[in-house]
Amino acid sequence: MFTEEWILIDTETTGIIQPIYVVEIAAQKMRGLNRHGAPFRKLINHKTEISSEASRVHGYTKEILERDGEDPFKVYGELLEYVGDLPISAYNLTYDWDEVLLPEWERLGIPQIGQRGFCSYHLTRRLLDPSPAGNFKLQTLRQYYRLPERGAHTALGDVDTVIDLFDAVLSKRIEEEGIETLSQLATFASQTWYPRTIPFGKFKGRNFQEAESDIELKNWLLWLSESDNERTSELGKWYLEELGKPSNPRTTLNKAEKISEQLNDETTLNSKVESLRSQLAELNSSIMSEKSEVDAIQARLFEFTKEYYRKRDHLVSTIKYRKRFLDILLVEGEEEASETVNEFQEAESATDKEYAEASAGKKEKSLSDEDKMELNEIWKKLARVYHPDTVVDEPKKQITYSNLSSAINKAKAEKDITLLREIAEDTGLFVMKQGWEPIDTEQDQIANLSRLIKSLEKEILQRQLELETLRKSTNYEIMVFCRANPQRIEEIASQQIKALETEIFQLQHEADTLGTEISELTGEVVKII
Repeated sequence: MFTEEWILIDTETTGIIQPIYVVEIAAQKMRGLNRHGAPFRKLINHKTEISSEASRVHGYTKEILERDGEDPFKVYGELLEYVGDLPISAYNLTYDWDEVLLPEWERLGIPQIGQRGFCSYHLTRRLLDPSPAGNFKLQTLRQYYRLPERGAHTALGDVDTVIDLFDAVLSKRIEEEGIETLSQLATFASQTWYPRTIPFGKFKGRNFQEAESDIELKNWLLWLSESDNERTSELGKWYLEELGKPSNPRTTLNKAEKISEQLNDETTLNSKVESLRSQLAELNSSIMSEKSEVDAIQARLFEFTKEYYRKRDHLVSTIKYRKRFLDILLVEGEEEASETVNEFQEAESATDKEYAEASAGKKEKSLSDEDKMELNEIWKKLARVYHPDTVVDEPKKQITYSNLSSAINKAKAEKDITLLREIAEDTGLFVMKQGWEPIDTEQDQIANLSRLIKSLEKEILQRQLELETLRKSTNYEIMVFCRANPQRIEEIASQQIKALETEIFQLQHEADTLGTEISELTGEVVKII
């Protein structure tokens, strides 16, 4: 087993809203997979507020930190002595390193301490997959493996629990993998990897290796690999490579589709379509409902903070155009530079309009000139081809054409170019997805239903990813945080305003410096930009 040294670290913080301040930091120097020397643990007093939610988790309050916490510069100076330039690992490295420590050091003007190491959580997931405890949360694994109670949700307690997990479980697995150096361990932890048990979709809970004998599951993995979504495609290709699939999945998919069609009759396919439609409707309902909650909270936050955001954006724009004014002034002279004033005023007017629309709760969807042209061209073509008057002698078809015409005109009015593209690309498939009477009744119904199933499955996957992304967003966390107690929104707004005030102060200084430079060069006081 390797003997290189590295650092295991954990933090407790003021909450989830940036800027995030560390209230407790703990570290343990490791040699190989064993403790090496005494641990490092400090409370930090940033003289800032701590959210009640965060205090309930780790127990630290502003009063406790004022009594027991130390100056952040002193703490990080001592941490630098403890860490040196060793690599730093954490059980949630993306959070502790990327979202907490790096921004805090930058805010304090402190150089980076140590080097980014490996994520112990990613390592654990890969070594223990599938989790015998049901998930990979640190305290869940502690309970499952009956590790010592160390003080959950304290930085030092969590560091000790990770080390206990290495001692009791992970060390043996690492040895079995033939890992002999710290570099090999870091590479193993960071390599692209997905869980054996599929975590989402119609095959949720299934082991992907069952695709060796399940044609429908294999077909689904092939479909994933051809997704337009890069992340989804990467996942599907990874699973297929693990199965040892040939490099030409399209050919295999065609064979699989033929087998699937032979195994299913029209009744079964219709039943599956209805099931997928129901699943899609539930997903859309969940997305709309939860997004509506998120938007409502963000709208309230905006009302508290909009004046500060507008001031910040004004200063950002001022700095941009003052820099541009100076660049042109020094090369082309005052007359050319004066054009910058008009550009600045136009930019400010556009920003004012955006803020007014946001305050009114209605922001018009904007398209590029190229997209506007495409939207009009598609709309004209579709409106002409699917006008109900073109099929007056076919009553059933006329109903479908009327529905199509309404959908086409609505998409045009709402500037929904994505929907118009979908209708134009495969109108028959769009009609089937809505459950309307088919346009071309002569087509093979089995083939149509198979196409519809594939399309619905793809849309369901996209909606699942959309819902997952929404639920992982900071705005969603804020919504959940405020759901139990609506008054918490004022606490969050207060934190955001403090951060904005700091940013505004810094931007104002930069803008004033540029204004002074312009005045000195032109002999005039800067009034407009």
